[in-house]
Amino acid sequence: MNIRYGIAVRAAVAAVLITAVTVAGLLITFQIADGQKQDYFSQRKVQATTAAVALDYRDVEALNGTPAEVDSPAYQRLRMELVRIKRSDMHVRFVYLMRPEGASMVFLVDAEDPSSPDYSPPGQVYTEAKPSDFYVFQGKQKPDTTIEGPIRDRWGTWISASAYISDATGKPIAMLGTDVEVERALGSFNQTRHLGMIFDLLAMVLMLLVALQWILWRYNRDKREALRGEMEASALRLNEELVKADRMKSDFIQLASHELRSPVNAVNVAVQSSTCWPWRSCSWWPCSGFCGGTTATRGKRSARRWRPPLCGSMTSWSKPTA
Repeated sequence: MNIRYGIAVRAAVAAVLITAVTVAGLLITFQIADGQKQDYFSQRKVQATTAAVALDYRDVEALNGTPAEVDSPAYQRLRMELVRIKRSDMHVRFVYLMRPEGASMVFLVDAEDPSSPDYSPPGQVYTEAKPSDFYVFQGKQKPDTTIEGPIRDRWGTWISASAYISDATGKPIAMLGTDVEVERALGSFNQTRHLGMIFDLLAMVLMLLVALQWILWRYNRDKREALRGEMEASALRLNEELVKADRMKSDFIQLASHELRSPVNAVNVAVQSSTCWPWRSCSWWPCSGFCGGTTATRGKRSARRWRPPLCGSMTSWSKPTA
């Protein structure tokens, strides 16, 4: 497999795995944060429902929603209950009672200190009321405890839980509201998300480093294997070339020996011919037995071995004597 192609495949696989793990981590983080948020909202709804049940509906019915009833016993009892509810949860900023008066939603009781600029006296109109806030009192919606937010009004941005107080017949006569600042309400969930995202980012960076290390390691290994394969192939080619060269050398020597043998033989013959007697035979010699380098005996005469001198080394010659 081509090294570059292998790098591309491994990089793609690593990217897919890192992306999948990161996305899975983010989904798990958001799911945990959303689960915590839902649990918190459920607790807020239970808190508001319990607080609404604790209030005496007869004290609520006795209120008219005017500033003059601040000193009434019903108002004081209800306000003390609202202050207790507020102090039971340090995150709750406002606790109040409201009900419709004509086409407006007005405050009945507020747990805020009367000296606070955020205090809402009885009869103050809540101008930020939505049409859906009237549905329960109009019979268009069941008086179930709800939680909404973020809701923005003149006092800030809130997560608001609403529970309804009903009379003896079950008719809603007032709404109990508890407001928590959105930063406090959602801060822990956002913190969980941020921590999860940070951990996911760190995990992604760690996996990226591991993937890069793995890709580099595989790249170096493939490169070494390719280089070793090239060296082995080069060694095989060199060996084949050496064998071929040795065969060519042997063929050349054999051919040269064959081609040079005949000229050398001819030269040897020519040299030997130039160093012999000028006569081809010794038939003219009276004692032909001396020719041929043998010992001859004629009659009672014995001849000793005699070799003629080499040509060119004698200036004269004479017949051998008996």
